[in-house]
Parts: sequence; structure tokens; C-alpha cells
Amino acid sequence: MLTDTQLKQAKARHTPLYILAPDGSGRPADRFPGPWQIMAINPRRVKVIQNGRTLTADKTLVTDQDPGTAAPVIGMPYRAPWAEGTVVCWAEAPAKFTHGNRPLFVILKDDGGPAVTRLALLGGDSFRYIRRAPAAKLTEVTLGDLPSALT
Repeated sequence: MLTDTQLKQAKARHTPLYILAPDGSGRPADRFPGPWQIMAINPRRVKVIQNGRTLTADKTLVTDQDPGTAAPVIGMPYRAPWAEGTVVCWAEAPAKFTHGNRPLFVILKDDGGPAVTRLALLGGDSFRYIRRAPAAKLTEVTLGDLPSALT
């Protein structure tokens, strides 16, 4: 990933940039091959142009090295998604969701990214659920540990 300073230098020097595949493998994107030129730099994205074709790409997917010759980019570590219905403990849960008890939650939906997509309080909470809970702060509670976790 290029820093903002490197992107500004690449724009000033008309350095060609390459778009990487979003899967984190470091290979070139199949749909956007070849070198691109920077048109604009936004806080999260970069607008690039190639032969009159414009593209807005995430900054993490832009590199100044040809992906065919560069070493692979190391992305975020893979996290296997939790199954729906898995009980987890979130020790640092917001107070409005704990109600003074130990914060046990149920996974409603998880895509395996850095955050769990949907998480609900164990026992329900007026049909409310949490979106994008940080997966790194959740620990799975096994069926054998559930009685002790409830006390």
C-alpha cells in the first residue's frame, strides 16, 4: 500500500500505477490490467485514468510496482467465519447491550472479515442487533463452558 505522500509524488512525476486484485493475493486485477495515471487522491480512494477510461480504486489496491514482477503483497490474515448461532463473549461490549450481566452474544451473520456482520444479545434485546462488531475482541463460548459463563 502506498502512503499519501507516495501517491502525491507518483501523481507529480506521472508514475504509472497498477491495480491489484481485491483478494489480497498481490496479483494484478484481471478487469483492470496495465498502467494507470493518477487523476485525484481522496481520503480513502484514488481516481485513476487509462486511455480515457477512469476508475476509482481503494488506496490499498494501488501499487507503483508491476504486479507481474513484484513480490506478493501481504494482506490481512484470513479469519474463518463463525457459524450462525455460535455463542461468543464480548468483554468490552458497549454498556447499553450488557444490562449489567456478562456480555454473551449470538452470531447472526459472519462473512469472515475483521468484524462480525451481525451479532445479537443472548436472550434477545427487543429485536436489536449489533452491526460490525470487532471479531478480534470476541471469544467463542463452547457448550461445556456455557453454564459457567451464564453465572
